[in-house]
Amino acid sequence: MTAPSPLWQRCGLLAMFFLVLANATAATARTWNSADGKFLADGVFLSADFHQATIQLADQSTLQIPLNKFCLADQEFIDDALEKSDADRAAKFNQTQPLSRASDPVQPTAAGAWMSAVDPPQLQFAIPADVNLQFPIFTSALRVAEAGPAIAFPASPSPYCFHVGSTTVGDLRTGATQTLKNAPRRFNAVSISPDGAQAAFVVSPQANAPRVELLVWDVASDAQKLSLPLTTVDLQNPAIEAIEHVRGDQILLKERAASHFQSLPLDGGPARQLRHPSLKEHDSFAISPGGKYLLLYSQQAKVVSIHDVTTDQTQATLPIPPALHRPNAAAPIAKSSAISVSANGRYLALFLSRNNQLELAIYDLAMGKLTAHQPIAEPTEIETISWFGEDAGCMVNGTHYFSRETAQLLFHQHPLFSKEERETRFVAADKRFFLDRRVLHVVRVGPLEIERRSENYALGRAQVDLRLPPLTTLVDESPPQAWQVAPGSQPVAAPSLPTPVDELSTSAPLPSQGDATEQVLFSLCGSDAGRIIYQTTAPDYRDKLIRFDLHSGDSASYLAPDAVRSVVRDVSPSGRFALLSLTEAKFGYRSHQDCMRLDVFDADTMQPHVSFRTGAESERDRKSIVWGGLLDDEHAAALTADGVFRCWTLPDCQLHYSLQLPFTPSCVVLSRRRDRIAFLDKIADGVAIVDAASGTPVGRLNGPFVAREPSPFDYRISPDLRLSAGAFSADGKTLWVKCSLPTRGANEVLSGWNLETGQTLPRFNLPRFSIGRLLGGDDGDLYCASAYNGPHIFRFVGGDIEKSQSMEAADKNSKNRQTFVCGRRFWHLAGDKFVPAKFPAP
Repeated sequence: MTAPSPLWQRCGLLAMFFLVLANATAATARTWNSADGKFLADGVFLSADFHQATIQLADQSTLQIPLNKFCLADQEFIDDALEKSDADRAAKFNQTQPLSRASDPVQPTAAGAWMSAVDPPQLQFAIPADVNLQFPIFTSALRVAEAGPAIAFPASPSPYCFHVGSTTVGDLRTGATQTLKNAPRRFNAVSISPDGAQAAFVVSPQANAPRVELLVWDVASDAQKLSLPLTTVDLQNPAIEAIEHVRGDQILLKERAASHFQSLPLDGGPARQLRHPSLKEHDSFAISPGGKYLLLYSQQAKVVSIHDVTTDQTQATLPIPPALHRPNAAAPIAKSSAISVSANGRYLALFLSRNNQLELAIYDLAMGKLTAHQPIAEPTEIETISWFGEDAGCMVNGTHYFSRETAQLLFHQHPLFSKEERETRFVAADKRFFLDRRVLHVVRVGPLEIERRSENYALGRAQVDLRLPPLTTLVDESPPQAWQVAPGSQPVAAPSLPTPVDELSTSAPLPSQGDATEQVLFSLCGSDAGRIIYQTTAPDYRDKLIRFDLHSGDSASYLAPDAVRSVVRDVSPSGRFALLSLTEAKFGYRSHQDCMRLDVFDADTMQPHVSFRTGAESERDRKSIVWGGLLDDEHAAALTADGVFRCWTLPDCQLHYSLQLPFTPSCVVLSRRRDRIAFLDKIADGVAIVDAASGTPVGRLNGPFVAREPSPFDYRISPDLRLSAGAFSADGKTLWVKCSLPTRGANEVLSGWNLETGQTLPRFNLPRFSIGRLLGGDDGDLYCASAYNGPHIFRFVGGDIEKSQSMEAADKNSKNRQTFVCGRRFWHLAGDKFVPAKFPAP
């Protein structure tokens, strides 16, 4: 792992807020080392802020060391100390300086022709982690705003919030709540003042009010303090785009249909309309943390105007940077724009969309300069923006974290499930909230966590990788080899050696889960050596991977971490290794879609052996795994969604070769000796065959399912139908494939190729039968196992599709009706034992 960059130094906050007193930590000396392993100091950890740590030396003197200078272990020690003392530090700060106001606001200073527009917040406070605010739910007369988020926050940083559904004010410092029981039952919009003393409601005739008016509410007494009439475009049910308390003495309000802001003084004076460039429907705006400035982006003016709310004058403008891909083109700014100011008031983030490209521009409001400008691939729509570490960067939609210094994506998380949970935002430099039904949770997201996730994202690791077996190597971005079949290449596979199947039969039962219920097995895979790997569910609902030996009945297991799903992909022919994919569980469903991780396990112990990824997290759409397998004990392979087949050597996980296939396959077929690999997709694509050892293309065959005689199914066989299963014969000279006809009920068609001559085989129809897997037997027979209406198995004697037998393979009432291949034969579960499928002699 590389040394973390100075992100700690970019997360400024009040130093006293992050002090860690010696009596809050173990006051024992330790040796402190640098990121490159060099000695820094011997001493006791006294305190730390976001910039540096203070170490007390043996002679009682102190030494300040920048946090980014420490090695990872020391950074983790400091972060752990900050986390453990978080609540004590916040309580001490709030007791000594309860909701203090900044005494000396930043004065505008000249920077050339630019006057500083930094407007810091007016309040200073500390929010501890692990605060939970529980809001009441009224079963009748539920108070709901016409539109807007579930939680309302002031525009200026504040420890207070407002739960719209229950009209409840919450204090994030203590977790205390106060429900305004006398407040309006329905309202169009609501605002809470930064000090939590007042709430403001916009009510209208649609909400049973006599007219459109603003009701100012005193929170402490739960009583109306003031009523102000509003002039709106919509006289019945106005849509309020923004309502905020600013400067402690006025409220700014913007109706969606109006082109200007209204300023309403809280002393009862007349409302006034702010003079600034007219805002259109899709223009964007933000309010500075101190409430002094309106920052407005006008699509028509193509500048960001900084408007002083107090003087009602435009102080300055910021030009829009040229488009990144077409800098000389006069491209209009599209609708999906957003603007936000950092929590300390110094930086501005402007999201632009033009030329079908989203861009992020970062400005320094102290200097009036553009400091960073980058294209953005995702997200495509901007819903919410909040800043972490004060000025380290901004979080968009609760999922994407962008750097303030570079405007580049640091990392992204999987989107949360419900709309309320997606409203997550930072309420302090290292505190983020999320809403789970009616409980608001505050969690700590420290700078070390941001740094780790950013580093993992840059190296191709996902967030879930932090809880899984460590990755053996980084992603290799070498370009793939182009597809080209060399003249004289031979697609015929090597003949297989017979397997003594009788030695694999066993009377040993499956490992018990400790109760009498029938186990449900998933992802069964078997090896030629008689080892089976399967997945089941543990009593605590975690995934459990089990290895079972058909020779001895011996078993071993691996219990996946909580909220991690697993899939068994393959077992090596020798049975020594198993190939799995461990991935994050999404919303409780069992799915391995979009997985880019391959985990090789030692099958003897079922412990992780090596792990690697097929691509970086940002390449999920292209590098997710379609198929994965073990060619032998020393080579793993995978097909990804971009149509590239890759092979890695084990155990160093180095890329052996990568090949760009002529189409994107949906099915992969290994020969019996695993020396040839066939790739299938649509009938029109035919089959692409590759030498497994070198990755060299050896064949491209077309034209399956060509009828030798007219058939009533001819008109249903389309070139766009997919070849969804296949099998090599034991002698390696034949490749069978199947496709499903788009008819009522299951109808499968078998065909294939003679690999020596390239000629297609006769086709054969199986009505009302759904084939899940094909297998070429040692005896030269072709076996077909059903996918849904089984376990039912067909046997084609000698590979002749005109000579068939069928058998029912298991109890129809069993939960485990799937079949799998082990020792080159189909097996199924009978009760609690595995048994092979046996046909009578033809």
